[in-house]
This record gives sequence, C-alpha cells and structure tokens, in this order.
Amino acid sequence: ANTADYAGRGWCFEEASVAGLIKSSGKVLDLGQYDKASNLEELKKECKAGRAPPLTPAEFDRQLETKSFTSKKADLAQVQALYLHAYESRLGCVTELWLRELGWADAECEQLISV
Repeated sequence: ANTADYAGRGWCFEEASVAGLIKSSGKVLDLGQYDKASNLEELKKECKAGRAPPLTPAEFDRQLETKSFTSKKADLAQVQALYLHAYESRLGCVTELWLRELGWADAECEQLISV
C-alpha cells in the first residue's frame, strides 16, 4: 500500500501538475482551507491556493522520481508519458497564460521562462 501523503504520491503529483499547466491563477483552490464560506465568492477567497509555474517534462521527471507509487516499476513510465502528452498538447497551443497575484519571486519566474 502507498502510505505517502497526497503531495508525496506520484499519480497525485501528475494530476496536480497537469491541472496547473495552463489553469488561470484564480481557479486554483485548496478545499482543505475551507472553514465557513457560505457562497462561491467567499469560498474562492477562503480557499485561494498558490500555484507553482508549469514544469518542463525533464523537471517533472526529476521530481517524479522522488514520489511514491504502489508499484513504481509499473507506473513510472506511464505517468511520465501522460505528463509529456499533456504538456505538449496544452502548452503547444496556448497563446496566453493568466498568471497574476501569485506572489512569485525570481525563482518561479525563471522556472516559467524555461517552459
């Protein structure tokens, strides 16, 4: 069994990485932050999550190597291929990224430039 937390799991890392490839910064929520919001606007404010810049496939593969799988031998290559396909199909046709109010520093901007 894979007992790693969400952030440490390979499949979860891939899903979060793909979801963040081109998603508008205002549409990333962490529902673990939910407290008392009673409508959508309150929920967005209460649960707004930061996000990292998209990862290049090489950087994704490097970070994926540190993640846990129930069967790394069976899943690693498949997860890498899924990310590569998503990266190429989504970023290959994008003309604009909506990335604002993320609090990024130089390191995150340099990571975005590498994409």
